[in-house]
Amino acid sequence: MRVAEAFEQWAAEQNFIEEGGTVIVGVSGGADSVCLLYLMNEYAQEKGFKCIAVHFNHMIRGERANLDEAFVKALCAQMGVKCMVAKANVPELAERAGLSEEETGRVLRYKAFAKAAKSVSGIIAVAHHKDDNAETILMNLVRGSNVKGLTGMQPVAEFEGCIVVRPLLSSSHEEIVEFLKEKDIDFVEDETNQDFAYSRNRVRGIVLPELKKVNSKATEHIVLAAEEFGKIEAYLAQKTEEAFVDVVSEEGGEVLINAEKLLGLDEVIQNRVLYSAIGKATGELKDISRLHVQALLDLCNKQSGRKIDLPYDCNAVKQYEYVIIRSGEAAEEETCEEVEFDISGENLYENIYETELEDGTVVTMLLVPVDEGNRKVLTQKNEYTKAFDYDKIKGTIILGKKASGDIISLKEGSKSLKKFFIDEKIPAEDRKNVLVLKDEESVLWVIGYRIGENFKITENTKRALLVKISGGNYGRKD
Repeated sequence: MRVAEAFEQWAAEQNFIEEGGTVIVGVSGGADSVCLLYLMNEYAQEKGFKCIAVHFNHMIRGERANLDEAFVKALCAQMGVKCMVAKANVPELAERAGLSEEETGRVLRYKAFAKAAKSVSGIIAVAHHKDDNAETILMNLVRGSNVKGLTGMQPVAEFEGCIVVRPLLSSSHEEIVEFLKEKDIDFVEDETNQDFAYSRNRVRGIVLPELKKVNSKATEHIVLAAEEFGKIEAYLAQKTEEAFVDVVSEEGGEVLINAEKLLGLDEVIQNRVLYSAIGKATGELKDISRLHVQALLDLCNKQSGRKIDLPYDCNAVKQYEYVIIRSGEAAEEETCEEVEFDISGENLYENIYETELEDGTVVTMLLVPVDEGNRKVLTQKNEYTKAFDYDKIKGTIILGKKASGDIISLKEGSKSLKKFFIDEKIPAEDRKNVLVLKDEESVLWVIGYRIGENFKITENTKRALLVKISGGNYGRKD
């Protein structure tokens, strides 16, 4: 499709530009942006909106960059278009930030466009075309992108709250140059396009030309594949959202992932749900990689108490059937002494296990056989001595403070400890001091309050773990 026809089709379908509105056109002086400025200016005159050009001087090419700026100003004056210029020393800022000049220039350029658009409540139009799109798809592919990255550039996007449109996305660079020659419109060539130190230039100048030798329609086929990926991504996004609602929740500023439910999902949806969960917790996804998602998935399979670090000062911890993502600050606030007990040893029959915490609290454990002679005694109500069905306990047990995701089984059903504390009317200032005994799945005992219904001694219990808490804040003896 020829450029003018493609633009006319875009114009007929667009619904972002209102009469009396303003469009900010990014203009470098190259063929693509000059073509967009020409077409958008004509469209603006026809439909009664304003067209403003914004040129960003990257200060990379010295005097050549200044000549490009002068060219854009002269072109705008000739067209009767207002021209705004922004500039920044991209090489210096890139070195200071530890980023590439490509990435730094792109961000600063878009920030300049957004600043101008916000000042006039307008939208941004940029001159990306079909070849740019193919380059982006290839670059994302070799960088290890997910399906979303393979959908390529979108006709409509967003940057810092501003709408960004790409009216030339269905046209090729060759078609754009041909259009300008037909209209006898000048443009400037950017010699940095031949500098293969830039990754995009290597794709543009080496990779795509080689692919076109294999198939002359390589660009078109890459873009068509991206459209298919777009449909796949939309479908997966819908399935991910449905699973996310069922698997992920938020409590007290923390993101809780139900590991059991997550592991029951298809692998593709698992990864996407975890990726979204990290984004919900961190507020950012830019530095989140497959390695972080895999580490979080591995954590879902580990025992309670295991922890990993995540970007943006966040971490994740396994708490029973949940994996909890929280900020480092929140995790630090909840840090408390935890003691892990391995109760698998049969010698508990013969020896009393005893340990003392830093605050003087003494934990005493003994494994005893249960028979009709002692069953009733073991179920007597003693505030700080409790007996638990040993064979119901999963793995090691931990003594510590309440943590997000803690669940206790009651006669009326399972309940989070947060809700339990509220229902029991335990004052908020007292909750942080309550000790909790728990295994890898749920709470055995909220010390001083209740034991888990699923751990109580019954007529079927063969072995009991007798636990006594004394000393420290538990000076009273049963």
